[in-house]
Amino acid sequence: MFELNGQKFTLEQIQDAANKSNLSLEEYLAKSGITRVLESSPDFQNPTMPGAVVGENQAPDTESKSENTSSEPVTSAKVNIPNIPFPVTVTTDKRSTDGMSYDDIYQQEINNIRPRFSQAWQDAKAFAVDWYRKNVATLSDRVTAAALMRSGKLNGIPSKGRLNFFYYDPKYKQVLPLYDRFPLVLPLETIPGGFMGMNFHYIRPVQRISLLNNLQRYASGGMKSTTRIDATYDGIKNVRIARNTIKKYLYSHVRSSFLRVDFDEAALAVMLPVQQFRKGSPY
Repeated sequence: MFELNGQKFTLEQIQDAANKSNLSLEEYLAKSGITRVLESSPDFQNPTMPGAVVGENQAPDTESKSENTSSEPVTSAKVNIPNIPFPVTVTTDKRSTDGMSYDDIYQQEINNIRPRFSQAWQDAKAFAVDWYRKNVATLSDRVTAAALMRSGKLNGIPSKGRLNFFYYDPKYKQVLPLYDRFPLVLPLETIPGGFMGMNFHYIRPVQRISLLNNLQRYASGGMKSTTRIDATYDGIKNVRIARNTIKKYLYSHVRSSFLRVDFDEAALAVMLPVQQFRKGSPY
């Protein structure tokens, strides 16, 4: 038994239609979309059995086209796509798909979806910005420089290859336009009586993440606490985003131990709002 759109056909009817179309049985079935069905109940009336009503059922003409006789605007259509064994429903935004190719229908769907996707993307970005602002405010209430210094990992000298928090009182603070009393520094090299390094607080939070990503080329070992960032002044001096971060620090003006920040904690550390600028802000 065979079926198309709820209408049943016998093997003889299908074979006769296939012969008239100069097609094999399988070719005709594939072209017409007719499917084989199994008798699921003894009450099922087989049209070839005595007493069954066959009526005027005929196998469908594969060359004919269906027409929409509804007065309502078309809002969807079922399209038979090659190599897909079932019809695919596509929305048409109250426009008919008559005479449209598969590419046209696909492009129409893209045009319908794009405005909705664009609005959803804008909503998602607005949510992310709002989340960031609220959580930075929460962090500033809970995390302070003093609290960080009490958290451990304190050393007498800065840890090379890692970020370091410490208190600092600049030697020339009277003439400096501004300075940070609680820097977050990645040491680059030693200088007489101190060291040169990159203070991430001199650039905006979003830029800090970009700079940290840039520095990953100097890191090896993956996202582990033991990973080191082996950057040097010569390697970083021409990186535009890093220029304003490079500062010199004298040990005689360091006012605390150095709090080591391991590599797997670096992304969080650079985003903490614990900078303590005096006389102004760098951004």
